[in-house]
Amino acid sequence: MEGVKFISGSEKLRPLTSALRSAKFPNIFPDETPTKIVRRGTLICIPDAGCIFVLQTAESVTSVD
Repeated sequence: MEGVKFISGSEKLRPLTSALRSAKFPNIFPDETPTKIVRRGTLICIPDAGCIFVLQTAESVTSVD
């Protein structure tokens, strides 16, 4: 993953950007050509239960901000 950008939400979640940056998201491409895909997702954290990151489809991302 090249980068993670915190867009909005609770400032308590901002430190988790480093965990997202190091996460592995499997992508399947037809060949070895270097490819960049902009993805957007929502981080949901529940006290005493943990956090999940839900990715939106690549087609739903219309801007990088």
